[in-house]
Parts: sequence; C-alpha cells; structure tokens
Amino acid sequence: PFTACALQCGEEDVAVAEVSSFQLATISTLHPHIAVMCNITEDQLNRHGTMEEYIRVKERIFENMGQGDYAVLNLDDPIVRGMAERIPCAPAFFSRRQEVETGAYLEGEEVVFSLNGHKKRVLRADEIRIPCEHNLENALAATAACLCLGVRPNAVKDGLAGFTGAGRRFEFKGKYNGADIYDDYAHHPQELKALLDAVEPLGYNRTVLVFQPHTYTRTAALFDAFIEQLRRPDVTYLAEISAAREQNTLGLYSADLATPIDGSTLRPAFADLDRHRRTTTAPAPT
Repeated sequence: PFTACALQCGEEDVAVAEVSSFQLATISTLHPHIAVMCNITEDQLNRHGTMEEYIRVKERIFENMGQGDYAVLNLDDPIVRGMAERIPCAPAFFSRRQEVETGAYLEGEEVVFSLNGHKKRVLRADEIRIPCEHNLENALAATAACLCLGVRPNAVKDGLAGFTGAGRRFEFKGKYNGADIYDDYAHHPQELKALLDAVEPLGYNRTVLVFQPHTYTRTAALFDAFIEQLRRPDVTYLAEISAAREQNTLGLYSADLATPIDGSTLRPAFADLDRHRRTTTAPAPT
C-alpha cells in the first residue's frame, strides 16, 4: 500500500499517489506538497449526491496545503480553474490553449514552462510518444508539477520523451490476425471519447471495441453519453455490466445499451465474447 511506501521515504524522496473522491471524503491530515487537478466530470454521484458535493469533495485535496505548496490546475477546465479562488496555496496552471504566468502551456508546437513570466522551452509536442490531446494535457500537468518541485527542465524533457505510457492506458499489447490490439481502462464516456479520439487519426481501416460497463449506477446516470461514444466504432462488443461494489437494484443490463447501437454484439460471458472476437479480429477488407 501507499502508506508503506511513504514510511520508507526520506526527506529528499518524492512519493506520487492518485487519490479518489472516496478517499478524499474522509481525509483529516493529508497534506501534499503539490496537488494536481486535471479535470472534473460528472461521476460517482450515487455516492456524493450532487455535482456540487462531488466538486467539494475533490477540492478537499487542497485543504491542508499552505505557504510553499502548489496546486497545479487545468486552466482550460472551467470548474478546475475556479478552484484557484478558494485554495490556500499558490496556484500553478497548465493549458493547451493559452499562455500562463506560472505553470506549463503549449506555444505553437512547444511545451513551455513559465515561472512568474520567465519562459523556458522544455520539448516539442511531437516528442511526447503517447497520442491524444488528454495525454498532452497530462504532460503539461507533469511539467508544471516537476518544475514546481525544482526538477531541471532537461530532466523533465528526458522523462516525457522516454515515457511510453502507463499500463491499461491505450497500452499496445501486440497484434492478432494482423490487427493492432490496445488495452485501455476507460470506463466513463469522457474517457471513451478520449480513447476513440486517439484512435481515429491513426488511419485504421476499422475500429473494433470490446467494452464492459462498470457499475450499474454509472451506466444509468450516463446512459445517453455511453450510447453516443459506443456508436462510434465500426464494431462494438459488450460484456455484461461489472457490478463492482453494487447490487443491480435498477434492473439494468448491457442489453439495454446494445439495443440502440446498430451492429453491436452482446456477449455476457467473457469466454464466449473472446471466442467471437477472435473469429472477427482481422484487418478489414480494403
């Protein structure tokens, strides 16, 4: 667990953790030196009740911070940008669309870090090896966080240029019957959109998506948004909804998603889904 890692850290070490809204709801003494907020999208409302409460809980990550700490905020997200007015520490911003005084931004095709208006070019955007705009935003966020920590720009450049992606984040797994296979943990419509936006420019003849919805409440709350994204691939396979921590009190099934999606295929059992996918996974006729 992260706590075991943290206990082993010395004064010069840096520990990085992802903290969920479930965890933030119960914190008392959590005090990061740097906290990064990338975006806020509608999610987990079955637990938090309203979007306003969800935002409040996410914002708790900053509550014990103070002088000498940094909140790295996405200037392009209006909800996150608004947090700058309430946080108890210094803000640093990142943006794909506009220049920032302190933080990281995109200037033409260059990732630039700015500290109180003093600019330093870090690397070209095309040197970042993982595709899609959200990964560019992640790189900008990482740049801002690292340079707030005092990491040298050349070290940031080397780290970003050498990073090939995290596991299950558009992770290339290999080829099967001539088709490229990727694994991605996208389980929210916005994450599906980011994934499919990354795939479309790659020029494949067709896209085959195998998707398992995660939790009944999320599927119900974001049903129309799921349909919008699941219609985009040429072929969509659906497994049954993963219950995770829930009971199906809503009477909702993947068949309800499949019905309005032309050409979708429902295979509730993974073994059956895998057999069917293997028979159809191949380059499309040209």
